[in-house]
Order: sequence, then C-alpha cells, then structure tokens
Amino acid sequence: MTSSSSFKPWRVVITDAGVDTPTDHRTSQAADDHVIAVREAIAAGRSGATGIRIYVWSDGDWALYERAYSAQG
Repeated sequence: MTSSSSFKPWRVVITDAGVDTPTDHRTSQAADDHVIAVREAIAAGRSGATGIRIYVWSDGDWALYERAYSAQG
C-alpha cells in the first residue's frame, strides 16, 4: 500500500522521438509546472518533444486529463 505522503496521482507523459517518458507528481500544480518547463524548452529549441499529455489516477487507473501539447497543432 502506498502511503499518502508519497502518492503521486498526476502523471505527465512527454513524447519525444516516438518514446513516451512519464513523470509522476503529487499535485496538479507540480504537473502544470513541469508542462510549462517542457513547453518553454520546445519553444527555445532545447527539446524535440512532439506531445505532452497529463493523466490523473482515477478509479484504479490512469485517465487522460488533458492533451497539453501536440506538434501537429
């Protein structure tokens, strides 16, 4: 069982070169901060990420919360 202090119900998945890399976060604000940092890196040319998705842990599984970025528009 996961203790509440280490539970991270927010997941940000960055897609770069066809590879999904997840990072887990304790709060929605922490997830949003990570998304902002990645979007800034994309804009500055420091990241080749083509997608950013945010998931939230709900009913025992990860549920898509938001598509935060897509290189396709």
